[in-house]
Amino acid sequence: MNVRELRENRKQQLLQQIAQQRQTLSLLKSDWLRLSEPVDRSWQALYRCRAFIVPGIGIAALYALKSKPRRLIIWPRRAVAAWGAMKFIRQRIRLFR
Repeated sequence: MNVRELRENRKQQLLQQIAQQRQTLSLLKSDWLRLSEPVDRSWQALYRCRAFIVPGIGIAALYALKSKPRRLIIWPRRAVAAWGAMKFIRQRIRLFR
């Protein structure tokens, strides 16, 4: 076989593989939708109640800050520390690749 025939054979193999993968994905789509349906329904319920949830969270945050205002300083520090730790870990993981 010459190079052109080898390329054509390889191309046909790849096209058959792609067709098989597409068929498998379409079969698995219904399973994925069935398994993720409870999560989707829960998310939609929360989204429908957002008019009550958002102000409720704000009121809870104000109440928490009123009772212990020191948290206003502590939690941003913790957030910055967590962000720095994640950045450090990501840099170290890249070194091992």
